[in-house]
Amino acid sequence: MDGASYKPASIEYGISMGAFTTDERMALLLNVLGDEATEVAFDSMNPDRATSIKGILDDFKLDPPTSDEIEYVIGDFNQYFRFALQEMGTTLKASEDDAEDGEQGEEEQSKENAKKQTITYFPKLEPSGDPIADLNALDPYQVATAIGTDHPKTVAMVLRHMETKLAASAMEFISDEVRSEVIVFISQESTVPAAIVNQVLKSTVAKAMTVEFREEKADPAQVMAELMRSLPKEMRVELMPKLEASDEKLASEVKAKLYLFEDVMRLDDRDIQKVLGEVESDSLIARESIAEEMQYKEGVSDEEIEEARSQVVVALAKLDESGEIKLQ
Repeated sequence: MDGASYKPASIEYGISMGAFTTDERMALLLNVLGDEATEVAFDSMNPDRATSIKGILDDFKLDPPTSDEIEYVIGDFNQYFRFALQEMGTTLKASEDDAEDGEQGEEEQSKENAKKQTITYFPKLEPSGDPIADLNALDPYQVATAIGTDHPKTVAMVLRHMETKLAASAMEFISDEVRSEVIVFISQESTVPAAIVNQVLKSTVAKAMTVEFREEKADPAQVMAELMRSLPKEMRVELMPKLEASDEKLASEVKAKLYLFEDVMRLDDRDIQKVLGEVESDSLIARESIAEEMQYKEGVSDEEIEEARSQVVVALAKLDESGEIKLQ
């Protein structure tokens, strides 16, 4: 581990690491965590060290540590813990990438590199001093990235302080395995001291602010479908068989995205009747006549409407490819 990359909280708060011994820093941390955590810690400690820390805790009863001293110890512990997890996650990710690269053939790798990408840049946040307000001012993706390698209990702690919609959005960027554990912890009452919660939230905000953009790979089928739609029909008819011969799966996905329900508006009245003749009368949801049916027909579910729209698109594609109708 590269020590130069890890900045202790003591530097941030301007407190010298030499101000406390290791036992004193441990005592400060246990003093914040409470009796239950302290008992667990003592059970796993060397007896001599446990005695030393107990004595320091007794001294704290007469001369309690200052808020700055507590802040720096919590911060130092939290930053080190996050740094260690980040380093471990980076190592594991590098190993996974190496393995994947070895398994991918040249053709697959070429297709992967050819996928278009879109980049979303996030606005720079000016911290307000209120970690909860700052947390909710960030993009959910930034927050999810910041806590992605944290323990599920820590993730739940952070999400619990976000607005419901923002927390739900952040959950979408968290792995399925971690998400299921996070949900369990969210449902449980938190017993974490307020000082630690505040420090974790501050650290999360600081880390999330370093996430400046989100890079997304475009759906190749969607990109190809949009390209095909911009071409004359004669050219589409010529290119589609070639695409099928090259990549049958991609061609199938492109076909599914090539026609849209809104294309009905590009048909004349006669061609609209041909399309409607291809679908069941109960599924007539096209142009003005279909819009009226949607408006006055009661008890129609979203699923039924979507199914009807799909039937119209299928009929539209079939008739256009056969030349029976003409999209204007």
